[in-house]
Parts: sequence; structure tokens; C-alpha cells
Amino acid sequence: MMEYFELVRTAFIVVGFLLAMSRDRVTWMTVDLIASVVMGAAWVFIPQIVLGFHTEGELNGIHLFLGRVFGVVMLCGAVKMYLNYRSHDSYAQVMLLASRIVSTSILLIVLAHSVYGDRLAGKVEEAPPKPKEGEKPAPTPAKGVVFNDQWRSLNMTAVICALLGNVVWFLKSRHYGGHTSLDSLLNIHLRVDFFVTLIAGVVWLAYTPTILGFKMGVTAPDTVQVHFGQVLGAMLIGDAILSAVAPGFLFEEDKRNVLLGRVVMLIASILVGIYSLFYAAAYEDKHPIVSVVLDLVWIVNAILGYKYAPHETSNYRSPPRKTRRTPDQHDE
Repeated sequence: MMEYFELVRTAFIVVGFLLAMSRDRVTWMTVDLIASVVMGAAWVFIPQIVLGFHTEGELNGIHLFLGRVFGVVMLCGAVKMYLNYRSHDSYAQVMLLASRIVSTSILLIVLAHSVYGDRLAGKVEEAPPKPKEGEKPAPTPAKGVVFNDQWRSLNMTAVICALLGNVVWFLKSRHYGGHTSLDSLLNIHLRVDFFVTLIAGVVWLAYTPTILGFKMGVTAPDTVQVHFGQVLGAMLIGDAILSAVAPGFLFEEDKRNVLLGRVVMLIASILVGIYSLFYAAAYEDKHPIVSVVLDLVWIVNAILGYKYAPHETSNYRSPPRKTRRTPDQHDE
């Protein structure tokens, strides 16, 4: 019965994404936006239910914290897409697609490694077999929480469809050459945001076990914890790409919306961290000063750029056009 359900669900996802891809770019981005909001909200508000559906083993506060932060970053991307996906600047739309391509590409690699990496390396870490009727469930492996078959079938299908949709509309677009990047204070804030976000993403992607040990005291993180740390890094790297290309956007409003999304992400992440300290068992921040300093630099730069960077482009004027002299015009 479960295999039949998985088959129907997979077919439904594939057909839905194909229909969205077959229309136009705005339709595809609307579907992507709705999916990001639904999935992001689920990870933020009910991570224990989502993880319970996808994993085997006893979850703790660290799993829930990482799931919520992942949802926050996903909602941050949805905020930026909502504000800019109907922009009159086609370049801004195409770069939204480029950002999604980077994050989903790395996300697919991380997902495939979480599913198949240990097997390929000879370290078998299977989820416990499904008990037959009347049997007790098998004990969880010593390494902690692991993913089950639901995770593999659902997420691999969804991520591959999302990646293909973004790639198709990116390749079909003509407007990815960009505009001239003006020398403005707002553009400087965007470039700083790109650098800080990129560094944060690469560190999470490459050194998740180190961060979990340094920040939360996890000496032996399980597959699920490492996976979500790497997924968080993937999302941040993709988001950094948008900040990198945003200085070339045509309209200031589109640029400021990128920084507004960053402010929303950081405030929500801080709130999730505070909530987890009080209500999530096993979660602790061993070095809160480091988090405060890094988040402060990140958010102050974004707020200064979004709110206080001068609207310099309103003072720019095109040079007067020279009239072309006709043959019958002579110098006086």
C-alpha cells in the first residue's frame, strides 16, 4: 500500500512541475514561490512532524533547531522572490532563477551524499527495516537518527524537478547580460552582503561537524544533523549569488528588496535560536558571543543598505543627446 502511495505521490509531483514548466517564466516562479512558502513554513512551525515523517530514531532539540533554521532560509528566499519576481527588470527575474539553480544544485549533491554517501564509502548506515505486522520495530542504529525511504523518494523527486524547472527557464531567458553596475553606497552594501553570506554558506557546507561541536557541543553528529547543516550552507551560497549580481539590477527597489530579505532571515534566525534555547531539549549555544557579533555585522550592513543608503540614482541624469547634423547644415 505504501509503495502505491509513493508512486502516486511521485507522479503527482512530476506532473505538477511539468505543467508549471510548460507555461511561462512567471507561472513557474509563482509555483516555486508557493512551494517555498509551504515547505518553509512547515519546517519552521512543525519540524518535529516533518522530520518524524522522514526519519527513524529519537529527535532532539538540535534536529529541530536545524530544521527551523533551514525553513527560515527557505522563507527568506521566498520573500525575495515575492518582492522581485514580477519586476519590470527581466535581469532581476533571471538572476532569481540563477540563485535558485546554485542552491538546488548543491542541495541535490548534499541530498545524494546523505542518501548514498555512506554506502559508497562502505559505511552502511541503513534505516531500520519496516516491521511486519505484529512485530516490534527494530532498534535505531547507534549512530542516531537516520533518514528513511520517504525522505529519499519525496525529496530527490522534488529537488530534481525544482532544479530542472529553474534551469529550463534560465536557459530560455535572453536577459542575463546585466546592466552597468553603478558606483553607489547601496551597491557596496550588497557586495558586503554577498561576501559575508558566501563565507557563512561555505563554512556550513564544508565544516558542519566542526560548527555543531563548537557551537552546540555535538561530538558525534548523526546523518540528519550533518545533512541539515550542509543544506543550510547550500541555501546560503545560492542566496549569496543573488547579492553578488544585484548591483547590476536596473531599479533600486529590486536591490533594496534583496537586503530586506536578508534582514527578515537574520531576525527570524535569531528568534528561532532564542526559542530553541528555552524550549528545545539538548540545544545549547556554547559560544553566544560569536553568534551575536557575526549576526550583528551581517544585519547592520543589511539594514544600513536597505534603509539608509542614499537614493543616489534619483540624481543621475542622462547626458543631453547630440543632434545629428544633416548634410545641408553648415557651420556659421
